Amino acid sequence: MSRICIARSRNIAFARYALPFERIDDPRGWTVEVFQRYWAHSITISIAYFIIIKCIQSYMEKRGPFPLKTTLFLWNTALAVFSIVGFIRISEDFFQSLYTNGIYFSFCYSCHPNDVAAFWSFLFAISKVVELGDTLFIVLRKKPLSFLHYYHHAAVLVYTVHSGAENAAPGRAFITMNYFAHSAMYTYYALTSSGLKLPRWVSFLQPKTNRNLKNRFSL
Repeated sequence: MSRICIARSRNIAFARYALPFERIDDPRGWTVEVFQRYWAHSITISIAYFIIIKCIQSYMEKRGPFPLKTTLFLWNTALAVFSIVGFIRISEDFFQSLYTNGIYFSFCYSCHPNDVAAFWSFLFAISKVVELGDTLFIVLRKKPLSFLHYYHHAAVLVYTVHSGAENAAPGRAFITMNYFAHSAMYTYYALTSSGLKLPRWVSFLQPKTNRNLKNRFSL
């Protein structure tokens, strides 16, 4: 509560403009109270996610893989576009905060609850549920599925939603970083799933865990 009051009392909103759908008239209802009331369901979703994936894997044991070429390309493209737009919109808040108020303020105070950053933070949390769909492409195409993959998806979902419930101050730095990483990652996946052959150095720039997933999200 104190972090929210500090953000409101200083009335610092860094976005220069807000599109109509980015305006939050009831910030307490959308960006904090929803998470505080329902954050535990992120654990329920994670458990259900694990069970469903195991059931699909069992179902696919005696069946051939689905190609899903076009679907995979559209999926990666949609997430790439979303991540790029999210990074552009929330990075304005974070970098303006760094420039104007320095590191301490930027990492120790939450974003303004009426600002564009709050809206894209909310969408970021929702996207962690959507991204669970990544695993479907792995199991339906009968690619190897590591424990790290579904642990990462489940852990990030719970962490993100719980951070929203706590209105964690460093959240916007984490969200900015994650949007940027996913912008590059899903763009890379979209290009490779379209059949485009990229130079080896592009693949090398991907984080190690992403390079391990290359063959699972490309053709």
